[in-house]
Amino acid sequence: MTLEQQGMYMRLLCYAWLNDEPGTLDNNPVLLAALAGVSPEVWARHSDAIGSAWDRDSRPTRWVQIRMVEERKKQLEYLESQRSNECPRSSKALGT
Repeated sequence: MTLEQQGMYMRLLCYAWLNDEPGTLDNNPVLLAALAGVSPEVWARHSDAIGSAWDRDSRPTRWVQIRMVEERKKQLEYLESQRSNECPRSSKALGT
């Protein structure tokens, strides 16, 4: 990827992480161009190179960043394990 494409890719990754469905983006060229911070014409020239880092076949309506989906899942599992390991504040825990 060119430096310009890397910048667009990083912006898309940031938006994908914060998406309601983390690791995915709507397969909408106008939206993807806006998220990438470029015009639709510029996006059209670079979308294939950037799209090669995403799974665009398993869900035709979404761009899926598989590793991000997996990492987000691991993060949520870790957070849940930490919550279940927390010691509740009780008189026993406080030593009273």
